[in-house]
Amino acid sequence: MINLLLLSPRATTRSLTKKYIFVNYFYVFDETFFLKSFRVINMITGGKIENIEIKREKDAAPTGLGINVNIDEVKVEKGLLHIRYTFTADYAEGVAILKMSGVLLAEESKPEKIADEWKKNKKLPDAFAEEVLTTITFACGTTGTIIAKAMNLMPPMVPSRLTVEKASEPVGKSSKKAA
Repeated sequence: MINLLLLSPRATTRSLTKKYIFVNYFYVFDETFFLKSFRVINMITGGKIENIEIKREKDAAPTGLGINVNIDEVKVEKGLLHIRYTFTADYAEGVAILKMSGVLLAEESKPEKIADEWKKNKKLPDAFAEEVLTTITFACGTTGTIIAKAMNLMPPMVPSRLTVEKASEPVGKSSKKAA
């Protein structure tokens, strides 16, 4: 008997024992053939927010909002990547600050390679970094909305999908030297 999967871009399947995200394919495959023949992208399998802090310094309305996500640690435990992070929403002009920290769990075919790269260069593979940042900003943005409402602040929401690109040359720097 052959089990067939119909996969579209960004589709997930629960017919396998593990969850996977398949990118840019729209085909019907026998699942054994599919898993052997095509690259399977990382999958965030769980996580939790472990700590939330909010402090309002002024009663004034904030004039802006700065969002910062830091990846604090990446390690492998029991075959899963554990990604520790800190999410900070800084309400402009010192009005308030919201900090959340937590951990994400991810399945990856070579978790040790990602953890070693993180230890050496503090860098995650681009496609994986996009998944991690999107998951963190979604989880913290939705949770932060409830917390911010209690403090009469705007929600710490960011765009729904983040992409990682190479940094362009900083403003004011030029590769050509003035003559």
